[in-house]
Amino acid sequence: MRTLEWVGRYEAAWRTPGTEALREVFAPRARYRQSPYHEPFIGLDAIGAMWERERASPDEAFTLTASVVAAKQSGTTRETCFRSRASTQAYSSNSGISPAM
Repeated sequence: MRTLEWVGRYEAAWRTPGTEALREVFAPRARYRQSPYHEPFIGLDAIGAMWERERASPDEAFTLTASVVAAKQSGTTRETCFRSRASTQAYSSNSGISPAM
């Protein structure tokens, strides 16, 4: 799967109620950083708990744009760092996400 295809799946999971869709996006021990300076959330349970805290609801209105900053694959492990920008009418953020896939 190409990185920007993964970003599309990530966005679809964000827009899906609950956190089950994370299993289609992240490996069981994925590491998720909200920025390069934050400690990572490790594993599906930690990522899911963060998602439930951070999003207003799965149907919140927002736009997501992303560009790949770096990608590396070693065997079956892929590390991807991309810069994203999520915007709502009231909020805008930039983040770097490095999921292990």
